[in-house]
Amino acid sequence: MAQSQADRPEWLPDEYDADASLRERLPIMAEIDGGIELHVGDERGIVEIVGEPLELTENAAECYTLRTGSASKWRQGVWRNEIVVPKEHEAVLKSVDPEQSFEDYERTKKTELRGVDVRIYGIDHERLGREVPA
Repeated sequence: MAQSQADRPEWLPDEYDADASLRERLPIMAEIDGGIELHVGDERGIVEIVGEPLELTENAAECYTLRTGSASKWRQGVWRNEIVVPKEHEAVLKSVDPEQSFEDYERTKKTELRGVDVRIYGIDHERLGREVPA
């Protein structure tokens, strides 16, 4: 169910198009300030609540990685998940434990969901479990 311009919250950027691909939507989601809640779903209909966007990076292969979790005014942010969106392959959700050495952090990442889509709670989260845009 698409929202009309009148129904869109003031904080939602005009550039956010719920019908766009995840690669187009993810950078816009990452810039939203104010404690939004992201939901990640796979092609089987499994949905995970991953918290708010904390940091988006892009590597030389044009792969996006969005760290998600919780933030507070006392801590910069603690991420527990990474949404990885490669340019040429399916997006995945990984669980992580950043409170360890870098080598252990990299070694212990675990892929939780494959072929994922990411949506904003209260905006378009009801689209999860349906066909995922390419």
